[in-house]
Order: sequence, then C-alpha cells, then structure tokens
Amino acid sequence: MGSSKKGKETREFTTANQGKFIAYKEILTLMACGKVYDCPFYISSELPRITPIILGQEGFFNNFKITFDLKERQIIIV
Repeated sequence: MGSSKKGKETREFTTANQGKFIAYKEILTLMACGKVYDCPFYISSELPRITPIILGQEGFFNNFKITFDLKERQIIIV
C-alpha cells in the first residue's frame, strides 16, 4: 500500500478483465435504518464513469442485502 491523494492510504486493485487501478482509502459515515456506520471505502478516478464500481464493502455492504438498480438510479437496502 502506498500514499497519495493528500496523504491517504492507497491500494492497487485488479478488475475482472485483469486491468489494474489505484484507489485511495476514505472512511465514510453511512446511515441506514436509524443506525450509523463508519465504513472504509476505496475511491478511484481511474474507474469507468458509465457504471461505477463500489469498493470497500466491508462494514456495511456485508451486513445488508443491497440492490443496485442502475436503470432506475436507485439503491435498495434491506
């Protein structure tokens, strides 16, 4: 892991087609169902903008069923 984006921790990731990209770690606070979660996310400007990829799923996304409806531009959390 390295350091970039104003001293943030960085990490290299591999895409499904074996492409490589660098992302930096950010802790974001999410609120769902009346609870607050501080979740680590990795953010990158190197990803395609048409269908963004969400990284850093541990701490929130592994605790709920999440549905991404890109056509309707909705995220459903159960």
